[in-house]
Amino acid sequence: AWKCGAALSVVVEVLRGELALVGLSLSSDKCELVPGRGVAKEDVRASAEGLGMKVADAVKLLGMPVGDIATATRMVKALVEKRVALLEKVWTLDCPFGEVQVLRSAGIMDAVHWVFEGAARGVITDELVAFAREQELRLIRHFFGQYGDDVSDAQLRQVEMPLKAGGLGVLSLQRHGVLRNGVFVARSVAERTAWDKASSAAIRAALVGDKVALRRWAGLEACDTHKPLAWIGCSHSIIAAAELAK
Repeated sequence: AWKCGAALSVVVEVLRGELALVGLSLSSDKCELVPGRGVAKEDVRASAEGLGMKVADAVKLLGMPVGDIATATRMVKALVEKRVALLEKVWTLDCPFGEVQVLRSAGIMDAVHWVFEGAARGVITDELVAFAREQELRLIRHFFGQYGDDVSDAQLRQVEMPLKAGGLGVLSLQRHGVLRNGVFVARSVAERTAWDKASSAAIRAALVGDKVALRRWAGLEACDTHKPLAWIGCSHSIIAAAELAK
């Protein structure tokens, strides 16, 4: 990205000279110019033609989308879609415990949170956050099998609670961070603790009419020195489930 075609020409010539000193050359046809903020695209195209380069609305720089905001948003959405498609491949194993373990260690947020946090203001939108959340819930509901559509809000919250707080430990977008003024910000330790407490309270409120379920949740939540549901998704449970399914 640059704001002056004349300066760019000087930089390109210097770069070509430096590369030539070590036996390398600049492949202009593989280079892409990204318009800087406030630069007319016509000027960019004119410079690109003179240098034999292409013009791109946005490109990835160290994995981060840079350039036109709308284009960058589509690039991030494509990244989420790519991750979801990869996670869906686990479904072919027909192993719910395995799905839990994969989402626990390599879910959507585990894979793309650094892009959400590092993107420029305005790239991460409410619509994009809602889309990512929708995909998270779809992946979570899938490991409940035939009961997926009947999973309650309390159960979904328990899935996203930390292992040491009686949950399944699947890191969700809404637990990891929040969109503030066009920027996705990771929650601080204090904010995440507050989120966990609020979620736990919501679970208890939802289970008020079910004394057995409420007592069971209280027992799980009280195990703050170990991880009561860590066995779901461990290698032994996956193997045992596979044997029982035969």
